[in-house]
Amino acid sequence: MSLSVDEPRAVNDSALKQSVTQMTRARLPVLTRPDEFSRCYKQGRVHKNKLAVLHVFRRGDSDESRVGFSVSRRVGKAVERNRVKRWMREAMYPMGERIPEGFDLVFSARVLAKEKGFWPLQEAMGDLLKRAGLLRNVDEAP
Repeated sequence: MSLSVDEPRAVNDSALKQSVTQMTRARLPVLTRPDEFSRCYKQGRVHKNKLAVLHVFRRGDSDESRVGFSVSRRVGKAVERNRVKRWMREAMYPMGERIPEGFDLVFSARVLAKEKGFWPLQEAMGDLLKRAGLLRNVDEAP
């Protein structure tokens, strides 16, 4: 029995919603306003390595930590900068739930990040978070 184009197909809405929610992951809270970025740059602590720079500002509240990503024009044209920004965002997903509450973080990519690729950048970002003392163990309570 085949369905024709005219026949509507029965769709189980709850099963569809469940499969979509399983495919999506929790969104990282992000910094968006320029004043949030400048506060991290001016008042935050700085940690650096060859691929990235991390600016950490402790807000002092119990809200979820927020992350911002910055890529300079020196990294390349818009397509390359957006690619590096996507890499940084993707690298933060597995580490995002291990960061304690009350921090604003800004990751800035260096020129070498574009050349090295995703995996070294992810490792470098994890290294920066460890040096800043911001990565909790998975078994620690939030």
